Amino acid sequence: MSRHMEQSGDYGSAPERAWFQIDQMDGCAVVRAGGEIDAHTVHTFHGVVTQAASLASRVIIDLDHVTFVDSSGLGGLIAARNSAREGGGSLSLVSPPPMVRRLLGATQLHDVFAIHDSLDEALNATTQRSFLDQVTLGLGPGVGLEPELPEVSSQPSPVGVGEPEPEPLSGGPALSDE
Repeated sequence: MSRHMEQSGDYGSAPERAWFQIDQMDGCAVVRAGGEIDAHTVHTFHGVVTQAASLASRVIIDLDHVTFVDSSGLGGLIAARNSAREGGGSLSLVSPPPMVRRLLGATQLHDVFAIHDSLDEALNATTQRSFLDQVTLGLGPGVGLEPELPEVSSQPSPVGVGEPEPEPLSGGPALSDE
């Protein structure tokens, strides 16, 4: 099964395209993405990933043909990961381009996502995990093997909530609530 969706968007003065395709392979839903995942295309991306998650609990996003990801696209990846986990599933990334790897590293999200260098590697990892779930541990698929990772919010959190007030800089007046 394969579904193909295209989304056109404008980035600056040059129109760019993003495309998304869903395939089912080895019990996983594979979303192949190409072009830009940005503010213009993230809503379509989110819809495609949601559709993929309805087909299989294990979703693999192949980023091999992605040329650009902005903060909206990063938020879309985080939202997809959180939705998959909330639904008892998992989400893996395949072949993120160097720019996306740097973005994940700079935001310390490289440890939050399962990242694979190839689609075969990701499929083997999910097949092996499924086998271990069912045979070795006697559990259902996806139960108990994913490391407990903190939920990552795709929304900014308020600054200063629950934090002590910073010390005033020396030589300057302290701020007061008056």
